[in-house]
Amino acid sequence: RGALDAAAGDLVIGGAINVGGGSSASGRSLTILGAHDVFLNGPIEGTGTSASAGGVITKNSTGLLHIASNSPLWAGRIGIDVGVLRISAPDALGDPNSRTLVQGGGATGKSRLELAGNVTFAPERLELTGRDIGSAPIHLSIFSGSNTWTGNSILRTRGAEYGFESTARKLTISGNVL
Repeated sequence: RGALDAAAGDLVIGGAINVGGGSSASGRSLTILGAHDVFLNGPIEGTGTSASAGGVITKNSTGLLHIASNSPLWAGRIGIDVGVLRISAPDALGDPNSRTLVQGGGATGKSRLELAGNVTFAPERLELTGRDIGSAPIHLSIFSGSNTWTGNSILRTRGAEYGFESTARKLTISGNVL
């Protein structure tokens, strides 16, 4: 299991990053840690799938994770347990047949996916864990520009509130909310 730990300052990765090193076996995953920001400016690659034991990216930090490049060779899933994942490329989350989970439910659930840059995003499946009533349950929001989310949004259990927010321009959700 690998980690990118931005405990002492921001991390910027300019080239490709391979999650799992050619294997989707258990333990061949990547965890994002630290209070500072991590910028993945190159593509994500790896052999994980939406159901494999490995080949998973887990965001488990208060710092921002920004994926700025398309990742057509990435098929693994992404879990946002803590903090914000910001994407600014149509295929930043990789293969649309995979999935991204916005978790961090309960009373303190503040994890979210932010969209940036006037983009129509690939139809990635977005799974949202419910949050407790009154917990400010924003799961999907806009950071900048007018953006379109084309994938389905699946409302999972644990809490009773789910949130979509547009504080910038316009958020269009063209996929189903199930």
